[in-house]
Amino acid sequence: AQTFAVGMVNDLGNAFDTFIFDQIRHAFDQHTFVDGICSVCGQVSGSEGLGYELSKDETFYIVSHLGTCTDENIVIPANYNGLPVKKIGDYCFFKIPVAIKSIYIPGSVTEIGDYAFYGCSEMSTINIPDGVTKIGSCAFDNCRNLTEIVLPESVSYVGKGAFINCMKLSSIIIKNPNCDITDSLETLGGYTDKLIVFADYESTARAYAQKYGYMFVDLSELGGGVQNLKFTLSDTKTYYIVSGIGDCSDS
Repeated sequence: AQTFAVGMVNDLGNAFDTFIFDQIRHAFDQHTFVDGICSVCGQVSGSEGLGYELSKDETFYIVSHLGTCTDENIVIPANYNGLPVKKIGDYCFFKIPVAIKSIYIPGSVTEIGDYAFYGCSEMSTINIPDGVTKIGSCAFDNCRNLTEIVLPESVSYVGKGAFINCMKLSSIIIKNPNCDITDSLETLGGYTDKLIVFADYESTARAYAQKYGYMFVDLSELGGGVQNLKFTLSDTKTYYIVSGIGDCSDS
């Protein structure tokens, strides 16, 4: 059986809960901000200059465009003008002139629009919070430096080509067993030789992975998460199982 290792996979179920955005995830609670930095805890406020659009029912805001913001590490606020920010609009950061390296999305956001981050080729990290239900078509098209994505249980729909041309994407965790993944090879990128799909065995994600030849790992096999996981191809050659910890090897 063919076996291989994925280095530095650590607590995959909460991978994006451990990176730098831990320092800003509560930035929009009660703080005292001076020049964008909380004088109490050091957390930062939302990026200045972003463009917003009021929803048709006037109950929430949509981040609609980059505006005058020049930040490389974008922080989207949970509230704007006293109302929640619930959507990252279609084409919001489409081919923008700023080389964005990371984006923090607050828990208030429920939808990521079509082509929202198209061409953000320098972006290497992004959190998708629990609360997001929809990821639009080609939302992350050409985000060529993304390596890991965690889709929380709240995500119920992933549009066609959502992760197309994400050539460095090596792992995607899909926590919702009933997630509607648009029936197209390119929805999760198209790089079947690179990407491992982590999800429940009884899930739409496994069915999708098997149909298009993506490597699949049963999320329940991960337990608390380890480093340098080793996987073994099943006898039917349709999915992978966690077989241990160790260096890459072939047998």
